[in-house]
Order: sequence, then C-alpha cells, then structure tokens
Amino acid sequence: EHLLRGTEIFSSKSFSVIPSGVRFEAKVRHEGVLPPGLVTSFFSYMSYETSAATFADEIDFEFLSNQLQSAHGPILCSTWHDFMKDSTDYGNARVYNSEYVTRAQTPAPADLTKWTVYAIDWYPDHVQWRVDGQLVRTAKMAVPTKPMTIRLNFWAPRARSEEHTSELQSHHD
Repeated sequence: EHLLRGTEIFSSKSFSVIPSGVRFEAKVRHEGVLPPGLVTSFFSYMSYETSAATFADEIDFEFLSNQLQSAHGPILCSTWHDFMKDSTDYGNARVYNSEYVTRAQTPAPADLTKWTVYAIDWYPDHVQWRVDGQLVRTAKMAVPTKPMTIRLNFWAPRARSEEHTSELQSHHD
C-alpha cells in the first residue's frame, strides 16, 4: 500500500537560538479550495540519532484542512524537544507541547487562500507564534535547543483521527 505523502521545501542552513531570539516568518496562501485531509505546515526541524533511537526538535504551525470550519480553528501550534521519533510520548509536556489556536485568537477568521504572515519567535526559554503580527500563542515547555532548518510542506497523513482523515490517499498495485 502506497500513500500520497506530499512535498516539502527547506533551507540548507540551520539556525541556532540566541538570547535575543530568532524569528522565522513566511507570507503564504493556498491556491483554491483545500481538499479534506491535507496538512500544510510552516516549521523548524532537526533530528539526530543515538545508538538507542532517533530524536527530533521542532516548532510547528500546522494547518489542518479538516478543521477549517471547526470551533477551535484549523491552526495547531506545537513544540517538540528531544522527542523520540516513532514514540507515543505525546503526553510528556517536557518533550511535546501542542495547542490549537482558536478563531478568537487570530486577527481574522483563518482563510488559507488569503495572504497571511505567520511568524515563529524562538527564544532559549519560550516560543511565540504570531499571525499577521498578533501574538496567538506562547509556550514555555518543550522548547527546542538544537540548530534547526526552516521548512514549508503539505502532506496527506494516514488517518489517525478525525482531524487527519484523508481522502487523498493513493493506492497502487
């Protein structure tokens, strides 16, 4: 079984957090109507391996097309710090911290077809997410510490929950 995965662009340079902070900013929009099950992301990322496992640091803006009309809104803001890949350690706030941004927190209702500026401000002890300059979330747990690349992607995940149910899965013989 082969599933449509998506595509991604990323920087060749890694960025390190400094005391005065680092800002990642993108002005983006999506052309046309988003099909159900698509995840579009603007994020920083790095992974490293030890003899025991592969770990990752990450700061995310994730936009879930199945959540465009939901009460809590389609934007998921997350941090990951030394998160063991392929684990189920989502309940450990020291390594994973995630929260939906509600419609009331954004400057206007989320419309991914309109140009919008998304910014991630990364500091040694916290992360802030901004939409069109307005602060929408601050996290002080699971703050990444390692140098990361900056990335933009879209993908159709395997169905794990209602938010991720995908009609974009492609099957080949």
